[in-house]
Amino acid sequence: MKTVRLVALISAAFFTGCPGSGPAVLEWDYTGGPFGQNVVTLLPDQKLPGQIFAALSTGDLFVTRDEGNSWKIVSTVRKWDRIYQLVQDPENGDILYAPTEQGLFVSRNRGSEWTRIGPAAGDALPCRVLTIDPWKTSNLYLGTGANGIYTSADGGATWKLRDNRGDSLFAAAEVYQIAVDATKPDVVVAALAGMGIVKSTDAGETWRRLTSEVSLRSPTITHLLLHPKSSDLLLYGTDAGTLMRTTDGGESWSIAKKDVEAWAILTLGTDPLNADVVYAGTENGIIRSSDFGATWTKPSTSISAVPTSLALSASKGQLLLFAYGAGLGVQVSRDNGITWRQADDNLGGATISLVTSDPTGTAVYAVAGSALLRLDQQGHSWTPASSGLSGGDITSVAFDADNSSIMYATTASGAFKSTSAGREWTPIARNVRMQPRFIEAHPSIKTRMIASGLQGAFVSTDRGNSWFLTKPVSNKFSFHSLTFTPKNAGIIHAATFTQGVLVTNDGGLRWEPARYGLTSDSITAVTLDDQEGLTYFAWSPRGECFRSTNNGLEWTRYSPPWTVGGDVHVAFDKQDPSSVVAIVNGVDIYYSPTGGASWFHLVERGPQIDVLSTHWNAHSGFLYVGTREKGVSQILLGPIIKDIVGD
Repeated sequence: MKTVRLVALISAAFFTGCPGSGPAVLEWDYTGGPFGQNVVTLLPDQKLPGQIFAALSTGDLFVTRDEGNSWKIVSTVRKWDRIYQLVQDPENGDILYAPTEQGLFVSRNRGSEWTRIGPAAGDALPCRVLTIDPWKTSNLYLGTGANGIYTSADGGATWKLRDNRGDSLFAAAEVYQIAVDATKPDVVVAALAGMGIVKSTDAGETWRRLTSEVSLRSPTITHLLLHPKSSDLLLYGTDAGTLMRTTDGGESWSIAKKDVEAWAILTLGTDPLNADVVYAGTENGIIRSSDFGATWTKPSTSISAVPTSLALSASKGQLLLFAYGAGLGVQVSRDNGITWRQADDNLGGATISLVTSDPTGTAVYAVAGSALLRLDQQGHSWTPASSGLSGGDITSVAFDADNSSIMYATTASGAFKSTSAGREWTPIARNVRMQPRFIEAHPSIKTRMIASGLQGAFVSTDRGNSWFLTKPVSNKFSFHSLTFTPKNAGIIHAATFTQGVLVTNDGGLRWEPARYGLTSDSITAVTLDDQEGLTYFAWSPRGECFRSTNNGLEWTRYSPPWTVGGDVHVAFDKQDPSSVVAIVNGVDIYYSPTGGASWFHLVERGPQIDVLSTHWNAHSGFLYVGTREKGVSQILLGPIIKDIVGD
């Protein structure tokens, strides 16, 4: 456990004569992770057993030389430039390639230094995948995002766009994967958006389709795999979870696996010790085939059934499986995936877009991309809590008003429900045309739920079993947060991304704008003055404050105790919207027991924290911070607040 001791300078901002105004000691407590949640690809070193490279979404490159027991940063390819893949030259292990959003980079000293090598001379093209000809390693095949396939015959010094004789669709396609036939190096296959699988028998000069026409609504072929010893055997996987197989080089195809739940295929790879054994990482864990994809099984394993990518390596005649993903960090298995150990200590940190807790603060959850993780307070460790969630990044998490083991979450696929505190999730509300990006349960009206998304705002009066559009139905409200009024269950204020503040007086059935006087369309939080009852405060991402004394009908500017214009995160307790904490520029911490009418400056000039998300639980007294790259930290404010404000 890592802590940072702070001297909290307690001062009265708007208050005078407050008790307990002397210095106190507060501590930021690093929660122990989550580690390794930003890993986008792993590369086992083919020349140095036990050495593995990890590329992070931040553009950083890490390395371990002891199979994941410890990691250290090697270099930064390009800061905040997503690395899509790491590729090692099969002859010269010192040469590494990294396709990124800003072009293709090469390192000639095992990742210590990087140089961009194209393919475009001017603006960098987004590069997705690179494949090296195993017979002549100076021959490179590069797949780009929406710019087709480039080839190089001189190790990347010069490049040629392969337009397939003027085929504009081919030349502008996004390329997902490229494979060179190890037995016939002139044979190359690729997976392209809008075209499926294409094949070249002349080293990329000309191409023909191996799959039928596809539409924008068809499943996208994102992964392919050639048998290392047989050019006729080929597999491909889709983002709908289907796996297809051919035994005649692509002339005919059969379904090897069809997934009715649409668990996307994330990786495909062969066992380096047995080419017939194939492992696939999916959105619902790992599957395995012992006959190159003809049949598939889900092995008995201790790893969670969450989105899982795999890297395979052989060390001293033994298969090593490395699993990685937002809900896993990095884990390693030596027994074909049956048992696993964590292998990501100090491997960067997670970028946390959302952190929350149940009403009592007992259960704490964090969102890292498509993963939901739960904090073990005693062990200071994070465990996956997103089995069954699909659809990419998690956008909101909510708790049932009566039972905090019942949870709700949203992704691009829609809404999900868990009755087991996040251990298992199932889709809900699939019978209505709703793809919510935000969901919340009413704390007082126990059967009421509210959601918003691209189709508008929705309300449920039966705990999420059925939904209908709120009024007026023509408005597509995009909620950032909801503020429930403790003394009147019907009054709810919504902070929105583009429409200021909305208010409902009937528990969410009908919404009206409450933006007269607001000069900011983006509002992140609405808080309530507990003394007056009708006084509300609206907060913008820049720390601007607006006050309404008539239930949100009209707003005027109200000066907070900090300089407006910085990075300000305002967090309020959902059960008590008058209890508010603000973090200013990741350094200063303020507290207000009156919704923002008056403030106490709790921490002045503390250590800089790159804050992305915040959560304040007045019951437990903990403030949680989700950061960029550095996981979740917490600070116990309750005792010092009690000393200042009293009970």
